[in-house]
Amino acid sequence: MTKPVTVAITGASGVCYGVELLKALREIKVPAHLDRKSVV
Repeated sequence: MTKPVTVAITGASGVCYGVELLKALREIKVPAHLDRKSVV
């Protein structure tokens, strides 16, 4: 059984990398959770 992966996105360039990572994880059927954090 594969452990779930949490993907946290920060910054503008992080969006591009995060989306591609989520696509790749979905393709190999790894459960993933997207977490968006705001830094004040």
